[in-house]
Amino acid sequence: MPSYFRITGEMSEAEQELFNDQQEYSYPHSSPNSVFIGAIGNMWKPGAWQCVVDMIAHTRMSGFNCMMDEIGNTTMIPWVGLSDMRNEAVARACRSGCEYALLIENDALPEPDMLIKLMSEEMPIVAPIIFDKEINGAKVGIGLPQRIADNGIQPMRWVPLTAVLFKVNVFNATGPMPFASTTLESQLFQLLWHYGHRAWMQTDVELKVASQPQRMFTKDWKSLWEWLERTYDRMRNDEPDRSYKSE
Repeated sequence: MPSYFRITGEMSEAEQELFNDQQEYSYPHSSPNSVFIGAIGNMWKPGAWQCVVDMIAHTRMSGFNCMMDEIGNTTMIPWVGLSDMRNEAVARACRSGCEYALLIENDALPEPDMLIKLMSEEMPIVAPIIFDKEINGAKVGIGLPQRIADNGIQPMRWVPLTAVLFKVNVFNATGPMPFASTTLESQLFQLLWHYGHRAWMQTDVELKVASQPQRMFTKDWKSLWEWLERTYDRMRNDEPDRSYKSE
């Protein structure tokens, strides 16, 4: 899978404008809003690869440096290697020299402008809203607390890891292996909170997913066994689906 990157060291007009704007209130990055995208795994759900690549293309066409690596699972056992893949994505992001790191999973279906909208918040940790259900006719997102759509950016205790944008310097505190001792979103964001970083959710930016986030601890043993068996067979036998959707 090729990486998408700019080989020139010069800033684009968009980056230069942002660099100038940020000087009054921050230490501007040498490549403002540059993003390392760590795709967690390579077992893409149909259409997901296209959506991510279209988002990268839109970001690059808007003048910002953007690159992607697929972080493969070497264990061949579902979930066992998930923390290792995320840690590898963080380590590569720290080595990339990018300002941001987007960790995104293989069932995410982002809109082309999702990444730019999240970057525009200039927050250390921000995620889009993934709708879970409706309460009294209002769409409610996954996370804690549960947030309602179209309410701007909101503070969170945790957000789903389907797609989260981090400023890379967040990991200066945790080190490049923040997932080493965490298996749940709540544990990760409690660790980040310990170092003074909280998560935010942009409730105006929706992320559609090909399948709802799985929670192993909510399944009975039979359902969990069947799900693990299906996932293992898919990892072992199926080629990654990087085809484009037919309109």
